[in-house]
Amino acid sequence: MNRSFATALVIVLSCAGFTASAEIRIGIIGCDTSHVPAFTKEFNDPKAGGEMAGFKVVAAFPGGSQDVPSSRDRVQKYADELKAGGVETVDSIQK
Repeated sequence: MNRSFATALVIVLSCAGFTASAEIRIGIIGCDTSHVPAFTKEFNDPKAGGEMAGFKVVAAFPGGSQDVPSSRDRVQKYADELKAGGVETVDSIQK
């Protein structure tokens, strides 16, 4: 995982009033790359420590680019991987 991304995310969330003791729920938008299940496994690992501790991916909006075959053709596979790992697939990014 890109440490600078995780660090920036932690800093932003910390400034927003979140604490390390609270679970921070994450949503994924777009499931068209192998990064999606890889990062989800890292975030959802109960043994995660350091910058990864306290985060959990709970929902995913499959998305992707319908006009780009390499994006469009992978969305379902990665969305299914997330679902098998307990992540809810949603039809909209609206709360």
